[in-house]
Amino acid sequence: MAGAQKYAAYQYACPARSEGRECIGVSIKADEADWWITEGYFLGYFGEQEWKEKRVIPTGEIELDEIERSIRATTSAMNSPDADIPALVARLEILRKQREEIEPKAATTEWVSTGRTLREYWDSAELAERQRILRVAIKAVYVTKTSEIPKGRRHLVAVRTRVEWQDDFWMDDQEFTTPMTEIN
Repeated sequence: MAGAQKYAAYQYACPARSEGRECIGVSIKADEADWWITEGYFLGYFGEQEWKEKRVIPTGEIELDEIERSIRATTSAMNSPDADIPALVARLEILRKQREEIEPKAATTEWVSTGRTLREYWDSAELAERQRILRVAIKAVYVTKTSEIPKGRRHLVAVRTRVEWQDDFWMDDQEFTTPMTEIN
């Protein structure tokens, strides 16, 4: 065909050969796999879950800033020719003790409802954010060969894929807060 443009369909393939191991020749079209993993698995199972975001509440941060400013002002005052050095040193000791009492306190975290579902958040997210979410959620995706697909075809069939989720990916520092069920 004159004038027709050819394009290469991207695919995911077994990395074993490049690592010096035996490969059974499993590969799959990337666009089909990406659609199935996000729409079929991820959003299909979790899309209607409530989306919550983590809010970090720094403890003592304002007080610590005020103490640091006072320390700087006190040390600066020591440069004055008429400075009462013993009084300023005593003030510095008090400020340093106050700072030590504040610093060990850790920030607290709370989960805040956004009023949106994961799917709604997903639809409004940039590509980089979507990729981050999937990296947090998915440990591995397995694609297997099966006799149900004619030899040479790389079309995605649900029976060929299995997603392994990260352990407790909805907890701690992730935005996923609802326990996920095992998918078989």
